[in-house]
Amino acid sequence: MGVILGPLVVGAVHAGSAGLPGVFALLGGVALLGAPAAAVFGEETAGRTPAELSP
Repeated sequence: MGVILGPLVVGAVHAGSAGLPGVFALLGGVALLGAPAAAVFGEETAGRTPAELSP
């Protein structure tokens, strides 16, 4: 979903009054939201073989 909506949102932010700084602020905000989510909900894979990771 993000692959589809991402370019549309970035284009809309860039074309709007925010410009290029707004695009960087948007991407930084998304990264700040995604990092804690990955830390909380992500699965630790260190030390595991690919066979253990596959469903």
